[in-house]
Amino acid sequence: MRVLFVQQDHVSPTGPVGEAFAAHGYDIQEFLVVPEEHFHAPSVTVDFPDPCEFDAVVPMGAPWSVYDHDRIGTWVRAEIDFLRGAHHAGVPVLGICFGGQALAAALGGAVIPAERPEVGWTVVESDRPDLVPSGPWFQWHGDRWVLPEGVTAIARTDLAEQAFVVGRS
Repeated sequence: MRVLFVQQDHVSPTGPVGEAFAAHGYDIQEFLVVPEEHFHAPSVTVDFPDPCEFDAVVPMGAPWSVYDHDRIGTWVRAEIDFLRGAHHAGVPVLGICFGGQALAAALGGAVIPAERPEVGWTVVESDRPDLVPSGPWFQWHGDRWVLPEGVTAIARTDLAEQAFVVGRS
């Protein structure tokens, strides 16, 4: 089994999530979107792989916003298309932070600035503690998603939804 971790930048390691996939027998593949030398000017051209070559896709966090096309350039649109293709092909997508926001956008939702940033340990309420346990979770984001029709939020703070499920994603 193969899982592709989409790392938006050079400072977003797979960490404990990668370790958990490895412990379940997955071969970890990493795909770096913005190389270190382009970190401060992240408008790069990216050719994403075929998502059907993987058994799961995990897009990770980023210091940028999904809607900041002027700063990031065209790769965010390419990533959104890549995630949409993965989801529609039945390849499970586990979006983390920016990756979750990009998945929401790929499915017809939107990403917008939050009323205020969530930084630090924040109480998260969960409808599905088997997937996302309730309790304090470390947050570091200033954006939130607006989910499309048919997508179910399963965890939230007083400021924004924190997790959703749709199909196998």
